[in-house]
Amino acid sequence: MVSSLLCSAMEAELLAMAECYPDEVKKTRVYRNRKKHLFRWDLRGLLELGRELLWIPSTLPVGKTARESGIASDDALARGDVLYFLDVVREIRNLVHPGRYLRRYPGRRITKRYFEFCYEMLQILEDRLYAMLESSIKKEMGLAC
Repeated sequence: MVSSLLCSAMEAELLAMAECYPDEVKKTRVYRNRKKHLFRWDLRGLLELGRELLWIPSTLPVGKTARESGIASDDALARGDVLYFLDVVREIRNLVHPGRYLRRYPGRRITKRYFEFCYEMLQILEDRLYAMLESSIKKEMGLAC
């Protein structure tokens, strides 16, 4: 439940950023390939948008999830691949479905540490997005960044 709330916050933050930068969003490949209005996108699509606009650093292959990529978490950490770990948070959120949990993590307990990890990743995303907004505002006001 906690991870669902954190992912909802992540979605809201990415949607808010998209609303702040509509011209940039409309130029992206991921936006042009989607048929739905931005408010109907899923979290994976919003994460891809964040990657394409360089809001979220990543070396994941486009269209691949962290799980599918074959990249080890240690390698992703060494490269500073924020999207990799945000995608792991998305996966943890999806474990709210009992069948998915049993198929992907048989015999493994989801502990408090998983939720602490989710919260930490949300904080990293928030810090990055806030810094970008602050920089844009200062630029618009003609202040030094």
